[in-house]
Amino acid sequence: IQGEAASTVSVIASQIATIQSATGETVTALTKFGVTVKVMAEIASAVAAAGAEPGEAPDQPLRH
Repeated sequence: IQGEAASTVSVIASQIATIQSATGETVTALTKFGVTVKVMAEIASAVAAAGAEPGEAPDQPLRH
């Protein structure tokens, strides 16, 4: 019985380590996702600001 219990504990410990690793990877991925969303929001704000200046945006490509 002790051998079976030790084996079971070993399997459970391995599964816990796997879950902890996956959790860490998930946190990293969500952090990167949050940064990407922030950058996209900044880009959207810049585009909206450019669109809010009616006389500026259409002339800019012609100046170059």
